[in-house]
This record gives sequence, C-alpha cells and structure tokens, in this order.
Amino acid sequence: MIWLFLGIISFMGFIGCLVGAFIALAQKKGLHKKYFILSGSLFVLFIIFVNISAANTTTAVETNQSVKQEVVTASAPTTNAADISTQKKVDEANKKKALQEAVLAFEKSAQELEASTSPLMNQYADVLENMGKGSTRNDAYSAVTNAKNLAKTLNTNYHNLPIPNNLPKDVEQLLDEARIGLSGAYYKKEKSFDAILKYLDNQKPSDAQAFREENESAQRISKDAISKIAQAKEKVGLDANTKK
Repeated sequence: MIWLFLGIISFMGFIGCLVGAFIALAQKKGLHKKYFILSGSLFVLFIIFVNISAANTTTAVETNQSVKQEVVTASAPTTNAADISTQKKVDEANKKKALQEAVLAFEKSAQELEASTSPLMNQYADVLENMGKGSTRNDAYSAVTNAKNLAKTLNTNYHNLPIPNNLPKDVEQLLDEARIGLSGAYYKKEKSFDAILKYLDNQKPSDAQAFREENESAQRISKDAISKIAQAKEKVGLDANTKK
C-alpha cells in the first residue's frame, strides 16, 4: 500500500515540476532545464513505485488463494481404499439383509394362509373320525363341503400370493414355483373332497380310492413347494429353519 502512495506523490511531483518547467521556459529565467530534469526523475520514480505496488498486490492475491486452497484441501474428507472397502461391505450386508427379509416375508404370508385352514380342517377331520359315533351323514357332507370351498379359496389365494420385488432371478423362480405348487396342492385337495362327497352319496370303493390318491398327490406337491421356499432361504444366506 505504501508503494502505491509513494507512486502517487511521485506522479504529483512530476506534474508540478513539468508545469514549473514550462513556466520557467516562458519567463526565460533559465530554470526550465532543472525542472525538466527533476520532472523526469520523479516520473521514473513513479514508474518504479507503481511496478513495486503491482508486484506486491499480485503476490498477496496468490498467497491468499494458496491459503484458501490449503484450507479447502484440509477440510475435504479423505477417501481411501479402506473407506471404500468398508462402505462396500456395509452396502452388501444391507442388501443381503433386505433379500433375507423379503424371502421370510413371503414364507410368513404362505404360513398365514395355511394357518387359516386349521379351524375348518379340524372340524372336517373330527366329523369324519366320528362317523357312526354321533356324527351324521349330513354333518359329514356339510364339513366336507366347507373344506372343499376353503380349498378352492386357498387355491386362488396361493396363486395370487405376491412375490417380493428386486430378488435375484433364481430366488424369484423358486418362490414362484413354491406358490404355484401350493396353489396346485389345494386344487388336488379340492378334487379329493369331491371324491369324498361322491363316496358319501354312493359308497363306491373307487371314490374312496380316488380320495386317497388325490390327497396323497396334494401332500407331495405341498411338500415340494415348501422345499422350494427352503431353497430360496438358503440362496439368500438363511438357514432353512429360520422363521420371521
């Protein structure tokens, strides 16, 4: 700042001496040469002071920018290979957990549908077991009809059981096969109840045999569907016996 001030003083002196030189020249007093020499000297000083001031200003700006850059660099978070590796592991663990929860949620929904059959199925089993011990043919017919209607409903409900989004293709396929299997098992159960109703009507051994065959087929299909769910659980890193 002081160099700029000295430059201004030098320039003002230069102007003053230059004016004085022209006045002396007009008056012919012989002093004009001294004024011209002095004004030239002052002009040289003006140039020197201005250059020094400009150089100092540039240095100050560069220093200030350098300090700012150092501050920004110091405040910026450091990313290294260890941080990236740690974050990757965290992301992978969260993704794995989300997949596991999705598969367990599907299994829970299937189990809840299965649990909803218990009251009617138990009633159906009790009535058939007590045939001739107080339960009438009408009781049996009613219980079997109710069980058949329930099986038909579950056939539809299992078929429409939603599969979670964003699962790996192999896991999605296993769950799709499971729901199709469970739906098919209840279709077979519905057919087995049809056979019982016919047997109650006509007492033909062929209808009793048809009931046994359809019922055994339903159990095989249901068992295979449940194994598909277990495989899906293992695919996402769960034990087959893990429950939600």
